Amino acid sequence: MKINTQRFYSVLFTLALLFISQFGNAGEPGGEILINDDHKLIIINKPYSSYHINFEGKITLSKDDKSVLSISPGGFLEISRASFGNTRKIEITSDKHGNLSSKYYEGRSEADFDPDGKKWLADILPLVVRQTGIGAESRIARIYSNKGINGLINEVDEINSESSSVRNLYFVIMVDQIGFNDDELKSLIPELRTIESNSTKGTLLREILYKYRLSSNLQRELLETTRTLDYNTERGSVLRVLNPDLIEDEDVIDAYFDIIDEMSINSEKGNVLKHLLSVKKIRNETYMPFFESVSRFSSEREKGSVLLYTTKFLPEDKRVIDKFNEVVNNMSSPYYILKGEILNTLLKARSESTTEIKNKQIVLNLLNTAADYESNSQKALTLRNVNRSFIHDREILDAYFRVLYSVSSELEAYNILLDLIRKNELTESVYKDILDYVEELISRDYQHAAGAVLRECIGKMPYTDDLLGAFFSALQEMDQNSTIEEILRLLLSETRLQGNDYVLTQSIESLDRMSVDIEKKVILLRARPFVLKQKGESLYAYKSIAKEMESEYLRRTVLEGL
Repeated sequence: MKINTQRFYSVLFTLALLFISQFGNAGEPGGEILINDDHKLIIINKPYSSYHINFEGKITLSKDDKSVLSISPGGFLEISRASFGNTRKIEITSDKHGNLSSKYYEGRSEADFDPDGKKWLADILPLVVRQTGIGAESRIARIYSNKGINGLINEVDEINSESSSVRNLYFVIMVDQIGFNDDELKSLIPELRTIESNSTKGTLLREILYKYRLSSNLQRELLETTRTLDYNTERGSVLRVLNPDLIEDEDVIDAYFDIIDEMSINSEKGNVLKHLLSVKKIRNETYMPFFESVSRFSSEREKGSVLLYTTKFLPEDKRVIDKFNEVVNNMSSPYYILKGEILNTLLKARSESTTEIKNKQIVLNLLNTAADYESNSQKALTLRNVNRSFIHDREILDAYFRVLYSVSSELEAYNILLDLIRKNELTESVYKDILDYVEELISRDYQHAAGAVLRECIGKMPYTDDLLGAFFSALQEMDQNSTIEEILRLLLSETRLQGNDYVLTQSIESLDRMSVDIEKKVILLRARPFVLKQKGESLYAYKSIAKEMESEYLRRTVLEGL
């Protein structure tokens, strides 16, 4: 016998709702919301009653939120309520032309939609709207038009705390679709602090930085909101987007370095500060809090890495040089080798001559000797010396990476690789060894370090099939949402790769490693123009990932027009 699957699930869910209404959650004053991912079903359990809601498409509501004005073609809205063994249900469907048809059921029998069904819908729709996000886009546009940003914020505050996902959805739509002025942003940005999801909050802060050029007051507000992010990687990702446009007034700088000081992962702090120097020529006055912050690093190795990197950017200013020397001199005495290397590097950066080792045998002897050192600092010093005049030779490479793998400090090792990439035009063979070591860092659970190396490779490594395969192989081992999102965002902005269907496909498939839909959406929308132009495997991957997104709004946003 052939089973009508849609009818089967409808009966099954009705029975489940009847059970819940009789036995479940009756004693809980607020009730709960359940989401069934397979069927895009939302169940709202309230005392003595439960709602079963299923919908698809863009829904526009009346001004009082008590009736449905339109649903995009092919969309629908189904709402049923079970209470004390009684059920009511409304079905509103939109045909291919957007024409609506409505049905109303009491129990198993169809009843008149007008007036009985229409009245029941008017009674329940305001609750359903705030608990599910139905009609959010039209509601946000209407509220903003009538009451401005304060009206929107008040509406978000009114949404029950049980519906944090709906509150987040409202913020996402607001940032996506409304162009705010400075006064409105000053009201909006602090409200983002109420978002519990670090991924959602971090993504929205980055989107605001991409969309607006913020004044100093707004940058300070955004930094104070960034400070409420719990994860170092999310904070670092926001700060790296801000870095090129960082306004160097006292309040902004204080807020910026407060965030750096509160971050617990030294390598992520160092990556943010090194990135700042690479994308912005900071004022002499800013170097003072910069070095104060570096002096508070708990890792001497990461502190030394930042100081080494800083040597090529230092201005000819006595106060700055004195502050630099003060931080170096106050490093722990066991790191005397690293301290000496920093000061020697500073001296070389200010002289016309550099010492380069070009003789292969001498380099091999240095590396073979370094392999026997017990000190990570001595090994690192040798490897950084070799970095200054790298020789592309397989025997050298084998010896170099043998020493690197013997460095027991992951912080030291990944900084050596960053230094190697920054100082040299490397061959495919060297990058293959680097990407192999990235997988080693990931296996040791140093994903933030691995992410920094992958970011450094983008734009510099040769884009051969083998290297791209190795790059994505490493990326597929990662599971930090913000790190993956940042890497993919940079990769998709690389001009040489934007027409490469393999890169597009692999980038999109890498989204499977991410658990947060809003970060997937950011990548999909950046990939979309190139995917549509190629119309290859990447288009299939794009649709597959998009269709799995839980949020109806996000799913529709990335699929619209495909």
